[in-house]
Formats: sequence, structure tokens, C-alpha cells
Amino acid sequence: MALGMYFTPSSFTPARYDDAIKRLEEAGAGSPPGRLYHVAMEADGLIQVFDVWESEASFQAFGKTLLPIMADLGADPGQPQASPVHNLIKGLRSTREPRRLCWPRRAWIKRDGACAVPLNATARMRRAGLRGRTRRGASGFPQLPGAGDRT
Repeated sequence: MALGMYFTPSSFTPARYDDAIKRLEEAGAGSPPGRLYHVAMEADGLIQVFDVWESEASFQAFGKTLLPIMADLGADPGQPQASPVHNLIKGLRSTREPRRLCWPRRAWIKRDGACAVPLNATARMRRAGLRGRTRRGASGFPQLPGAGDRT
């Protein structure tokens, strides 16, 4: 059963939090096994942390790395509030995805996953007043009338 852990460490400023994250990554514990979610919130200039862990054992194993780092930074993690997770609802991803390039056609991939017509070929076809009356060259790209195939 997953556990929610809520921490309100004393004197844990955003700068100290960033330093702790850097040290955890250097120690190989930036994304520890068993931690499902990590949220850091700022309230009144101090960082509060909410984590969701697969088990208490995985949380305890992570604590062996975290506690010396926190002590070195002068922040007392305090006693976490631990509660069993009753339900997790995963949010939807953003509909805006990064643009991906379709290399064979040298064009942007549309949202439906199909390759778009290369932008430069589209512009040439519009200037020439062509709508589907093009012949295909050896490369498979539309060729303007009068343009020789380069083979």
C-alpha cells in the first residue's frame, strides 16, 4: 500500500532545498527507487515536501541518504506525517506537445502522427498555382513542371 509523507522541515529555504536536491543527485538518490511522486511547496519562505512512496521500507532506505544531507545543511526534517494513500488520480497531459520532425519527408509531424507536406514544396506549389497536378520525381517529392528529375 502506498504511503503519503508530508514534511515541514525547519529552516528549509528554497536555496537549501535546491542544494539538497543537487547533493541527492550527486549521491545517486535524485530519483530513488520506491518514490512515486515528489512535490515541493513554498509557504512563508520555507519549503514543505509531500512524497508518495510504494512502501515504508523504501522510504526508510532513502532516509539513510537524505538525513545526513539535511543535517549538513542545518535543516531539521522533523517528524513526517505519514498516512496510507486512499486514492491517486493521474492528471491529463497537456494537449500541446513538442513538435517532432519527420526526417524522411523533412516536414513536421502532425498531431495525428502523419508527416505533413514539406513546407517549401507547399509554398512552391501555391506559387505555381498547382493543386495535385504535379509529377513525382525520383525522390518522391512533387516536382514543378519543367523541372528536370535529378537522378
